[in-house]
Order: sequence, then structure tokens, then C-alpha cells
Amino acid sequence: MSKKPEVRLLLFALLSLLLVGWGLQWFENAFSEKQVATDTFSYLEAASLLFAEGKAHPTRTFGSAIVLGLPYLFSSSVELKSIMIFNYGLNLILWLATTILLFRTISLFASTKLASLASALYILCFGAMSHVGLILTEPISTFLLTLCGFLAFRFLKDKQVKDLGYICGILLVSVLIRPGMLYWALLITLITCAWAYRSGAITFRWLRPIIFGLGCILLQSVSVHKEYGNFTVSYIDKVTWYNYLGAQVEADLTERDYWEVKAEHQLTLSQNSWPENSILCKEHLVHQVKNSPLIVLQHFVKNIGWNAIGKNYGISAAQNFSGSSIHKPLQLVLSYTAMAQNLLFVLGSIILGIVLLVRREWNVATVIVVGSIAYIIFTSGISFNQGDRFNVVFYPLTLMLLSYSFAKTRFAQQLG
Repeated sequence: MSKKPEVRLLLFALLSLLLVGWGLQWFENAFSEKQVATDTFSYLEAASLLFAEGKAHPTRTFGSAIVLGLPYLFSSSVELKSIMIFNYGLNLILWLATTILLFRTISLFASTKLASLASALYILCFGAMSHVGLILTEPISTFLLTLCGFLAFRFLKDKQVKDLGYICGILLVSVLIRPGMLYWALLITLITCAWAYRSGAITFRWLRPIIFGLGCILLQSVSVHKEYGNFTVSYIDKVTWYNYLGAQVEADLTERDYWEVKAEHQLTLSQNSWPENSILCKEHLVHQVKNSPLIVLQHFVKNIGWNAIGKNYGISAAQNFSGSSIHKPLQLVLSYTAMAQNLLFVLGSIILGIVLLVRREWNVATVIVVGSIAYIIFTSGISFNQGDRFNVVFYPLTLMLLSYSFAKTRFAQQLG
């Protein structure tokens, strides 16, 4: 395969980032406190805790702590500015690598022109682009999911069973970046191992990525148990329920303001031990689902909708330091464009999934890709006010599905 399309895509990506960054003054905003997302501080706290004391964080996993906290390997007292510079560089590499990986994936089943077009569309997804300048886990999560998509479609083409083992291993490792992926990773691993066993494909070499991934999850869970008392990957799922969906339902039932209820919940959590919080959150979940299932479902669906039209933090938080006259109009245009893209990718993914079901075009690749997207959309209902953070990670997967469906049309064949 010629490298020229990839080089052109990289140049287009860098030029697009420079132009948008110049217009929104991302470079001037790079070290502004307002540009630092709220969750960033807990990620950095986890990194400091891991590298300084070798301990697990109650809500942030080892994967995110290691990736975001790599500068701590060189010095125990690292300034925030140094960590930010490192992570901006890492995010840029991951964003560019995701773009090239998307191109190579689509090139497996479609023309170079279609692959280039889809990759260019991804570059112009401003929500994904903005995460280059945020210290969060979305860039690495996006890359890992895109890598799974690439391996899935490569398996569809070459039928190399090793790719399925790599997919399982990557999904399991991704749990240490995004703990909410745990159940999907375990389900895919269980189904894949069952298939491999029945087909006689299981060997120790094939199992190595899976063993490594399970080992990482086991190490994380043992570390959390040692430090806080529960054998779990993270407490984040329970805390998120209690502070978001659980608090919404409680506020609705008691006719109180959500923010008042959330403040009470946060105070309660701060006064308890983590094992006590785990029990409290579980009991709260069971009680609400058992006694008010329709209200829980109502807020759950509403949250999915809100997250599908949420604003992008990186765009909306950019300040106008130079007093530029184009900053505000450009910010509004890009903000609403990112919101529209968020909604289109969510709706588009659902429609594509239905189309593939009706056409009976289900195979290993489409099941893994559609299943991953559906799982992410579904689990986004547990919280709200997250902007497009939940959904930007599956943008490349949606473009894979769109290209896969489009590649079989007569127009695509004419496109060459």
C-alpha cells in the first residue's frame, strides 16, 4: 500500500488542528486553569499516588494513572505544566495514530478514496480533535477501540484467529483505562474463548493476550482490595450511580433540587469508608430499581439523550485572551457543529446497526463494532452533563460501519 494517502491525511490533520487551535486560541489556553477539566485532577491524583506510593486510587485505575503520569518516572516532584505538555504530545500522537488506523481499517474492505474520505471526516470531528488539548482518557480509549475495530475487520479478511485473541486482550486492558468497559470485555472474551475451544483454536500462544489482560484486571482488583477493602476494579461505577442517576431519581421522588441531593450524597460519601460507600450505593441502586423502575428508566433514557447533544468542553472552555473578533463566532460555530456531530454519530450508529440487522450482514467484525458502540451508548445513561466525552470514543467505529455498508453500493464502486 502506498504511504502517500497516509502522509496527506497526517498533513491535513496537523493543518486542521493548527487552524482550529489558532482560531480558538487553544495554544494560549493550554495552561489556563479553566482549560483543565474537573476529572483531570482525580486522574493526576491517581498518577501521583501510584508513582509516589505504589498505591491504587479508589476510582481511577492503573492504566490511566500510568499513561497520564509517565513524567513521574523521571522525577517525584513534577510540575503540572510538565505533565500537561507531555499529555498534549501524547494525545496528538494518539489522535494521529487513530486517524491512520481508521484509514488502514477501511482500506481492508474498501477503496483508498473511500478510506481517505472517511478518515478526513474523522479529522474534522471537532469534539475528538479538542481532546488533544485535554488531560483525559478519551484519546487512549479511542485508539484502543479503533485498534479492536482494525483487528476485527482484518480477521474478517484474513481469518487469522490470533486477531481475536488480541481483541480480547485489548478490551480487557482497556478496562484499566475506562472501568465501565469491564462487562463488555468479559462478555466478548467469554464468547470468543467458547468459540475457540469448540473449534480447537485455543493454544497457550493464542491465550497470552487474554491472560495478560485478565492479569491486569486481577492486579487492579487486588490492589483496590488491599488499600480500601473491596475486591473491585474501581468504585467509580457505584459512585457515579449514587451521584448522578441515583440522585436524579431521588430528587424526582422527593420533589427536591437535584444539585441539593447530589451535594448531600457527596457529603455522605466523604464521611464513610469505601466499603461502607459500596454497600450504601448498592442498596440505593436496588431500592430505586425495585420501587421506582419507571422513573429510573425515564432518567436513564433522558441521560442518554442529554449526552448525545452535550457540548464539548475543550471548545466551550476556550478563552479569548487576545480579544480576537473571530473567537466568539468561531467558538459558537464549532461548538454547535461538535454537538451536531455528536448527535449524528449516535443516531447514525443506531441506524447502521438496524440496517446491518435487516440485511443480515452480521459477522465477527460488525458484532464487535456494533456491540461496542451500543454498550458505550447504553452505559452513558448512568450519568449526564458529560458533553460528548462518552461518545467521541466510538466515532471511528461508526465511520468503519458506514464505510463497510457504503462500500457495497454501486456508487462506491464507481468512486473506485
